[in-house]
Amino acid sequence: MIFGGYSLYLQKMGILDVAGILESQGQSAAVAAILQTLPLPKLIMIAVCVLCFIYLATTIDSCAYVLAETTTKSIGRKEEPARWNRICWALIFCALSAGLMIIGGLQAIQSVSIIAALPLIGVMFLLILSVIKMLNEREE
Repeated sequence: MIFGGYSLYLQKMGILDVAGILESQGQSAAVAAILQTLPLPKLIMIAVCVLCFIYLATTIDSCAYVLAETTTKSIGRKEEPARWNRICWALIFCALSAGLMIIGGLQAIQSVSIIAALPLIGVMFLLILSVIKMLNEREE
């Protein structure tokens, strides 16, 4: 949010043609150009890379945990899913991400994410039914 406001400021004041960079070179070049306008740009670029890696790692870990818990047949309230199940899901995420980047970048990722989301609609309905069933059992 802060970088978004800052990039609008750079564009409006004529300090940096963010829109032109976005159009001609893409998002990553625009982000790098915006970071170059800040003091200590190399240090800030390293900090942004580290923060992006931490964000990615925690997101993959959280998604792998939820999917491992969802795909475990019987699990108690205070139990955790098997570690091998979580690692398997994390590896699937990493392999899928690497494969999508290799075959075509953003356009391929957008197309595959739409196609992959369609079967998840059914899974979401099953999860809703499961939550309703669990809540009904708690009331009794």
